[in-house]
Amino acid sequence: MLKLLKTPSRLGEKAKSVETIWKVTNGKMLNFQFRKGEEIAEHDVGKEVLNNVRNVTVCFTVEGVAVQVGEENILYMTPLEKHRLYAKTDADLCVVQIVP
Repeated sequence: MLKLLKTPSRLGEKAKSVETIWKVTNGKMLNFQFRKGEEIAEHDVGKEVLNNVRNVTVCFTVEGVAVQVGEENILYMTPLEKHRLYAKTDADLCVVQIVP
């Protein structure tokens, strides 16, 4: 069944937004939006993760290694990799978490 998932901008309403936009038994998709200069503190997830950054660049630090992720690539992480994010500009990204 076709389903169009909406990810409207929330930055006019609040500085940071995290919304679940799709969920199934073995995974989910989240939409993260946060302002330039904001960070998401170091954490890990017990799932495989695909990070798709849309139209901006976000600096990820994964297990101590910094990597710039932009609109032309997707960052894949294995379960429990510690990571944090820093927005170089206002940021909008979709994150897919999949149970291995």
